[in-house]
Amino acid sequence: MSLPNVSSKKRNFMRIRILPVAAVLTATAALAGTFTPNSARSTDTVTAVADQVEPQISTTAIPAGSTPKMEVLLTEDDIEKAKKRVKGELVSPSPETAQSASRARPKAKLKDTKGTEEQFKKVMADARAFATEAKNKPFKLPERKADKSASTLSMSNVNAFTHTYSIGDTPPDALAQLCFFPDKSNTDYTFVFDRYSYCERKKITADYWKVDKTTGAKIEHMGTTYANMELFGQNSTTNRSTRLFARIQKGSVDYDWGIIDDWATAPGVPLSLIGQCQQVLTACSTFQPSATMTWGSWDNSTTWYPWDTSSPEYGMWGRDKLGLHRLTMEYYTDSDEYDTDQPGVVQSLHPRCDSATYFSDTRPQSCVFQEVIPFIAYSTATDSPNRDVAQHIQDAFANPNSTYPTSSTWKRFPGEYDGTWNGEGLHRLTESLHSGIMDANTAEKDAACQKTGNYSTTGLPLALQPTTGQDCDEFPFRSTVEGAASPNWDFSVRAVNRTQNQSAGGSLLGFYGSDRVLAWDLSLPTPEATNDTFYVRIS
Repeated sequence: MSLPNVSSKKRNFMRIRILPVAAVLTATAALAGTFTPNSARSTDTVTAVADQVEPQISTTAIPAGSTPKMEVLLTEDDIEKAKKRVKGELVSPSPETAQSASRARPKAKLKDTKGTEEQFKKVMADARAFATEAKNKPFKLPERKADKSASTLSMSNVNAFTHTYSIGDTPPDALAQLCFFPDKSNTDYTFVFDRYSYCERKKITADYWKVDKTTGAKIEHMGTTYANMELFGQNSTTNRSTRLFARIQKGSVDYDWGIIDDWATAPGVPLSLIGQCQQVLTACSTFQPSATMTWGSWDNSTTWYPWDTSSPEYGMWGRDKLGLHRLTMEYYTDSDEYDTDQPGVVQSLHPRCDSATYFSDTRPQSCVFQEVIPFIAYSTATDSPNRDVAQHIQDAFANPNSTYPTSSTWKRFPGEYDGTWNGEGLHRLTESLHSGIMDANTAEKDAACQKTGNYSTTGLPLALQPTTGQDCDEFPFRSTVEGAASPNWDFSVRAVNRTQNQSAGGSLLGFYGSDRVLAWDLSLPTPEATNDTFYVRIS
């Protein structure tokens, strides 16, 4: 990628080497490992978040592998010019006078192709694989160095779902305070709240070398600068866009340039940040120019700089016009003396954007993070508003052949949440798009509940059939491809408390909306692998 204001002449001897960076993908990371699951993740559990938060992503965060690193190669003439400039102009800024970043960047390019079907399947699978891999790499955010650690941090001011926070000029305070700790040694962690918000801190390194003007060979190592980059991402619930905020953690910049140059030269070297979208599959574009300050000014600033990434509708996949790309934050050093051929890159998450028409009118379009594993949680606790339904599902998972209708072979139920994408999941149906399948699910369920038709000998015994104040509950849910009429899966019916059944149904509908679970689409390549999948967690 070309960078602004870089002459072709300089490119003959000014180079940057970007070392490989391990993918930074995320999963569930409870702060200090102490945030336990809610009793449910739906409309009936909002108040339960007062003391605990259950990130909707399922697995633990992957600590960063290698540190993003850039090597800036300078000729002797450029070194002398740079030293003269910073000696004449550098004034170490105080926190009150830290300068705002200047911003400039080339016009964003837009990709016109949506890729092949095989590429679509691979990208979707890769995003899920990263989340699943994280399951085996537990990681927790560090404790605060103040009198109140993360383990006792009050959650009373955090909403149950982060899509309720508006997208502004800075990240929501309640979420940012949970993400970013003042201790600069706490680096390389990522925390995903749900499908709409995430944050991370990543250590970056910049090496500066003196090189031969003719051959470009390294002659002398001038110095190394270290810093912590902080990122916060928010997906829109009304359009196909994502806002990625970035800054350098205040007080995190360290220099290793030598006794004199640590204060005389290194703080005056410029650093630019710019948010980008990596067009891994479908078209996307990023707005806002780069933000540029000296290392010294970044180190004394708490200002966030936002970049917006947009996914157009044209050329996308399937009925809901799916787009999938990746967010990145690039960083580089460019000035009259310093020049970078390629920026360093901190990889972020994969937003998946859609234009599904079956959500509320206030949410006609949206983006969600593809790595997140959606699940709805029910509880068997005595005070749970849907414990009968939770117990029914738990028995189906744990002891499938104890359920009705009975079977002479081992029964199989999909949808059990294990923290990965490995298990067989559930796929959503809607009345407007799949009324035939849903009606068939109901017919099979009713026959099993009433012990008629194909279930006259295996269905629910008369003594166990619903009475006053009860409903006949089925699992898998009526609103799933895997429901009672599915030829590939078994199902279970049971009499449950009617109020609790209605509560569980309302929670499921709320979950579909809050997690933006897309409905089954046969037009997608290999539908079983590329449609939205969700799970059920029983506690």
